[in-house]
Amino acid sequence: MTPMRNINRIPPIVLPILSPLIAIASALLVAAILILVAGKNPIAAYTALF
Repeated sequence: MTPMRNINRIPPIVLPILSPLIAIASALLVAAILILVAGKNPIAAYTALF
């Protein structure tokens, strides 16, 4: 089964909601990795941000 067939099983109303959430989570994860590479604590950084 190809991955495209799995997308067709997701209800149409879910994709517009799920896509931005995945993008935000991915961005936060990449930023956390970059913060770790810089030698800082990402949890402390996100706590200060929010």
